[in-house]
Amino acid sequence: MFDLEKAIAAWRQFHTYRRAFLEEDLEELERHLRDHVRELQQSGLDEASAFRRALQLLGDIEAGEAEYRKVYWGKLRRRYQLTHELRWRLAMFTNYLKIAIRNLAKYKGYSFINISGLTIGITCCLLIVLWVHDELSYDRFHDHASTLHRVVENQNYADGVFPVAVTPTPLAPTLKQDFPEIINATRLYFTGRLISYQGASFYETDIAVVDPAFLKMFTFPVVKGDANTLLDDPFSVVVSEDIARKYFGEDNPIGKILRFNDEHDLTVTGVVKNAPHNSHLRFTMLVPFTFYESLGGNMENWRSNWLYTYVQLQNGVRAEDVDPKIVDVIKQNNERSVTDLYLQPVTRIHLHSDFTADIGGHGDIQYVYIFSVIALFVLLIACINFMNLSTARSANRAKEVGMRKVFGARRTHLIRQFYGESLVISFIALLMGLLLIVLLLPAFNDLSQKQLSLGIVTHWPILAGLLGITLFTGIFAGSYPALFLSSFRPVKVLKGTVRAGTKSALFRSVLVVTQFALSIFLIIGTGVIYTQLDYIRNKKLGFDKEHLIYIRMRGDIGQAYDALKSALTQNPNILGVTAASGLPTYIGSSSSGFDWEGKNPDDAILMHYNLVDFDYFETLKIEMAQGRSFSRAFPSDTASAVIVNEEAVRVMGLESPLEAHFEAGEDEVNIVGVVKDFHFKPMDTKIEPIVIALNPENTNFMFIRVHPTDLSATLAYLEETWKTVIPDYPFDYNFLDEAYDRIYRAEENLGRLVNYFSLLAIFIACLGLFGLASFTVEQRAREIGIRKVLGASVSGLMVSMCQEFIKLVAVANLLAWPIAYYALRNWLEGFAYRTDIGWGLFALTGVLALIIATVTVSYQAVKAARANPVEVLRYE
Repeated sequence: MFDLEKAIAAWRQFHTYRRAFLEEDLEELERHLRDHVRELQQSGLDEASAFRRALQLLGDIEAGEAEYRKVYWGKLRRRYQLTHELRWRLAMFTNYLKIAIRNLAKYKGYSFINISGLTIGITCCLLIVLWVHDELSYDRFHDHASTLHRVVENQNYADGVFPVAVTPTPLAPTLKQDFPEIINATRLYFTGRLISYQGASFYETDIAVVDPAFLKMFTFPVVKGDANTLLDDPFSVVVSEDIARKYFGEDNPIGKILRFNDEHDLTVTGVVKNAPHNSHLRFTMLVPFTFYESLGGNMENWRSNWLYTYVQLQNGVRAEDVDPKIVDVIKQNNERSVTDLYLQPVTRIHLHSDFTADIGGHGDIQYVYIFSVIALFVLLIACINFMNLSTARSANRAKEVGMRKVFGARRTHLIRQFYGESLVISFIALLMGLLLIVLLLPAFNDLSQKQLSLGIVTHWPILAGLLGITLFTGIFAGSYPALFLSSFRPVKVLKGTVRAGTKSALFRSVLVVTQFALSIFLIIGTGVIYTQLDYIRNKKLGFDKEHLIYIRMRGDIGQAYDALKSALTQNPNILGVTAASGLPTYIGSSSSGFDWEGKNPDDAILMHYNLVDFDYFETLKIEMAQGRSFSRAFPSDTASAVIVNEEAVRVMGLESPLEAHFEAGEDEVNIVGVVKDFHFKPMDTKIEPIVIALNPENTNFMFIRVHPTDLSATLAYLEETWKTVIPDYPFDYNFLDEAYDRIYRAEENLGRLVNYFSLLAIFIACLGLFGLASFTVEQRAREIGIRKVLGASVSGLMVSMCQEFIKLVAVANLLAWPIAYYALRNWLEGFAYRTDIGWGLFALTGVLALIIATVTVSYQAVKAARANPVEVLRYE
């Protein structure tokens, strides 16, 4: 019996389920349907026929039958097709996910190796990505970063180009005035001062002396004060948040008075946020350059380079277009100058600076390249490892592929399935990698001297990078299994005529060779980096840096130097006291104003210089090659004596330097001694000529050589004497050997990181080799069983299985050695003094790789060789 209400309810439920119409549209459509049914019943049709006919005629409502069908029933079909497609795709995705999870659970061992290998690879890659991102982010936070540049010099001398980061005092205002492309300019130099407030005194370093335009050019947000007038008053000072808390606690610092060197009162006019860690400019205070001018400094000296100059270009102006215009500015104001100017983008200072007298703490673009290559290598090794293990399992899944194809699965469906499984594993590895990073990041920060955090993962470039790495890993690692396994023909698979992986032995061998070639490259690189750093650390410098204390003579310390020296030398544990204008680990002062007999007057030759006190060479234990040291027995030494190094004698071409005529500027001096060459710059710089003059009044560092025994008592005596002679200044000392080690500490830390990443890469490669050994044992199980039945020994079977892998590792060595030699030779060329790349390292690496491969394969080989042949051959 036909029931109209039930029919309409069913019709409505159908459309509701299909979601073909909105609720209000469906209500309206139902009213039209009921009207049609009533009209048809009145014309003589029964209820059931009227309902069917109403459905057919419903298209006559709204602007005619054709238009209604186009609008409503076309919409219905499209929505139905779209809904069906989405539901089908969701069902397929759910199916793929279920299969992936089932396979992970079924093959727990392989799943663990796969996921752990990918997790380690992704973790290493992400850590390196965080490190590289931090290195590349330096100085990009400024609002005008793209227009900010530093003015640097190329000084052209007869023996080459000398790049310098410092410039003359009047350069910044001259550039701002004469070149309309430059809209702002500031001078900057760093100094230290004794700062006093309400009886408390601290010696503060990294005080930046700048022009008012500094805060307009650079984005260091102002926390308190008027940003437009902060540095207008010559006797004003702007402090960082840390300094504000240090001196004033929670009080408002605006208007407070800080006393500088117990001579000048400066009023705090503002507080700025602490400079971020990824800024090459790190300062504690900002003092206006007009304060320096008020002290009587020479503002028009074009011959002395001692401060940094920064400029801001107009938007759209390129540095390449400005360089030719400013190149001769110094020459135009100093006829003796040999200096060319050019602009260096602020965003390149951290990674692309190799200048004399530069701001310290820069990075090196070479290490960005090195770590990027390591990240790629480790990720590739992990992906290859996944491929090998998936291939080893392919024999077990061949029949699964055949059955799916018999039931109608297309190759594209199978490819999606295998890619889906690979992506599932990749995303699991990503999640585990993020967890590992959370655990390892503190240690990684300590080792790399960084302040990295996972907070930057929320930035869309990093987030996109993470997803990109994960997708790349999943697609690349799953590409071979997806394309290879999906190509099986079901007839051959189900008949047993296909042996999965037989035809792809060459491909798998290539994967293993690639893995171990990358690993061998990393091992050799690790060895060379360690050897070079060890060479630098232990190379004789030409002076004894051990047990040598140095103290920076700030403010009034220099006036008390003679009294300190006299008091300190009374202690038998103090073996020597002297002073100099520069540290022996880095002497950057230089001049071309030297002349001697036989010098070509057209040649500009740069020579470094250092001003020292008596006992300098004796205290630092620098050996004399000719002549004598400075001596109080010769009163003329203070006015007219210099000592040069052997390189200076070579550059000057002097056969008898002690008899040569020598001029320093307008003064005529005598060479009284020649010292053996010593390293007064880092090892990436060759020993350069240096002239050493006696001038105790213009020294900056005090050096104290102490006896190694009872060091604590000696330091206590030093501090007590210091407080007696100069109580206003804190006793702040350093050991020279520690300062020297700090120069290379960053490279040593990066070398350790390379070691760790290399070890992890080797571990992942061993997992891949383990997978291939598993596959080989699986493929040769019957062969091994037959050999055992015929009398083969366990050792013989082991040798038979291992020799294949030994050949692959040998090929990997032959491929990796020349590439590693070429790449590492180029890296070592950055050091003026470097170790040799001995072939012994390559041989040792080759043997080590063979041992690692043999140990990795031996487990599977022993397991197969000791297996009971009956278990393998029972069905043969």
